[in-house]
Amino acid sequence: MRKVLVVVVILILLPILSVICQELLGVIGRRAQAQGSSTVLRVTADRQNTTTTFSNVTDLTTPVLANTSYTFNCKLAYTTAVTTTGLQLAINGPTTPVAMRYSVVTATTATAVHHASQNAYDTVVNPATGGAALALPVWISGTLENGNNSGTLAIRFRSEVAASAVNILRGSYCRVQ
Repeated sequence: MRKVLVVVVILILLPILSVICQELLGVIGRRAQAQGSSTVLRVTADRQNTTTTFSNVTDLTTPVLANTSYTFNCKLAYTTAVTTTGLQLAINGPTTPVAMRYSVVTATTATAVHHASQNAYDTVVNPATGGAALALPVWISGTLENGNNSGTLAIRFRSEVAASAVNILRGSYCRVQ
């Protein structure tokens, strides 16, 4: 008789406990979403551009939703063909954002840096010199308050001199929240 009673109690409580667990998981999921989850984008192989036309850095693009705000922070390493060729960086994204601003800090030698900021897509923010074979760091940070259009947020790069290579190195990454 006791075994039957225990089985009946378990059968009655099991659906109730299941609903309670689902509700708790939903609350936890909504709380994590409200706090903002982050996506890490990582360059899996060296990427090269020898043109003066911006192109997306393969692996450093991510979809963005309409009417959503994002922050992004990137740590890149780069090389150039020669010291007289500069790496030029920009951001691209969905049309008509509510607001967008980003800053770029580029090491141009082992001891010198260039600071710049921008609030327009595909606009150059970088110096006209590079470190040649010396791998140098770049930091990009910014915000995108997206408007009514979903699309893709992309880190873009180009060479300052046609037919002179610039490279974003493997292991460079961005965190987007």
